[in-house]
Amino acid sequence: MSLPSSSRAAKIFIEWLRGPALYPEVFPSFNRTAALCDDFPDGCLDPARVIIFSFIAQWVLIAVISAILDRIKVYKSLAWQDKVHWCACLVGTAHAIVTGLGSLRVVYGTDAFAATRVAFSPLQNVYTAWSIGYFAYDLIICGTMVFFKPGYVSNLMLTHHAMAIFAFSYSLLHPVHWTIAVVLATELSTPFVNSRTIIGTCAGKDSLLYKVNGMLIMISFFVMRVLHGGILLWYGLISDWNELKAAVPTIPVVTLYVVAFLITSLNLYWFAKIVRGVARVLAEGNAKHKTD
Repeated sequence: MSLPSSSRAAKIFIEWLRGPALYPEVFPSFNRTAALCDDFPDGCLDPARVIIFSFIAQWVLIAVISAILDRIKVYKSLAWQDKVHWCACLVGTAHAIVTGLGSLRVVYGTDAFAATRVAFSPLQNVYTAWSIGYFAYDLIICGTMVFFKPGYVSNLMLTHHAMAIFAFSYSLLHPVHWTIAVVLATELSTPFVNSRTIIGTCAGKDSLLYKVNGMLIMISFFVMRVLHGGILLWYGLISDWNELKAAVPTIPVVTLYVVAFLITSLNLYWFAKIVRGVARVLAEGNAKHKTD
């Protein structure tokens, strides 16, 4: 019995993702017969092909989301710059959920790092490559929108995206996939951040939903970016220093620690701003309550 056309197409597409490697010097693929590939049932995919597919998929997704939202009255009344912001936030939320949960699964739900944290993981390779495609797409969106909507994104966010693309691309070459998985898991705080503008527009900044979301931003940011992506990350980096020096060349090791320091610093800076913002909203609410 022949496969349905959709199943045949999916099979052909998976085979295309598997390789051979398009750019083996930059984005090497794993040997699909290697034992490393056993933890990933679809086999080891070529990172370059995953990056290309991810980059294209983000643009398709933002177009689909825009077409769906265009049926909603409040969205149709927005300026085009705000429409782009909404759609970009929803695309970012989809990326955060997929890569965040996927990376958590790699860290805690597989045996990829059972023997040592200084190791490769083909499954994490896929999530990392997917994120490179996403951050490349979002860097273009952010870099373009700064000319049309001042304050759309900060220079720190542009720096964050550029560092992510550089660090994630570099990581594909070296056994630092535990570190990357821990960092990507921090994306799970992003959905609450991204929903802030949408909730503020739809429900109002004085609404209970907006305030609850603000608290969830602070809590998720603290758990995922300060504890998990900060303390746990640096516990691993410090504990594995000797192993990393032995397994990874000097320049990539130094790059890993420098980028980790910069990302941690950014997360702490953003968390401090979030705490101040939540404190200000609560203070304003108390003052208003006393006046009433």
